[in-house]
Amino acid sequence: MDQITFKLDELANDKIDKLSRIQLILLIITLVFIALEIFLVLRPKLAEADTNKAMHDNMVKMINQIGDYAIIFLDKEGKIQNWNSGAQRIHGYIATEMIGHHIEVFSSVEDQADKKADKQLREAKKNGTATNEEWIIRKDKSGFWAKTTITAIYNIEDNHIGFGRVTQDLTEAKKTEQAKVSILSTSPHPR
Repeated sequence: MDQITFKLDELANDKIDKLSRIQLILLIITLVFIALEIFLVLRPKLAEADTNKAMHDNMVKMINQIGDYAIIFLDKEGKIQNWNSGAQRIHGYIATEMIGHHIEVFSSVEDQADKKADKQLREAKKNGTATNEEWIIRKDKSGFWAKTTITAIYNIEDNHIGFGRVTQDLTEAKKTEQAKVSILSTSPHPR
């Protein structure tokens, strides 16, 4: 009887071992399929992320090379976060001098008192963009006539994250226009 019990125990243990091995093999196969599925799903997303990063890096390089326009990135309150080489050329400040400063620093005393920069930011947030021609002050305290366009920037979830501001120096165009008006006003008109 002991031998029969031993044989039954041996058979039971053998079946448990086979069942455990089968379960283990099934578990490993399942894990391999899960890993393969994750890889197949994530691989395109990882490639897309690499592509997006490369595109972002190239856009930053391209924006920084634009020298005729000041391109400034602002936070939601209008504080400078970053800018291109054109901003340095036009405004006279290097980026590290201006990071964290509000854009009103470029405004005349009158426009600062009137909170014109904050009004422009509110307009851009409300309408998507705000464009103005205005007097801008450089680091050396000289001024220039400029066209500024502020655009509200939103993330992928459509949350407002800040603004972009593009400034174009119109001083030479304004001088040319004034010279034309002056010439026309002093020249004799045919009757």
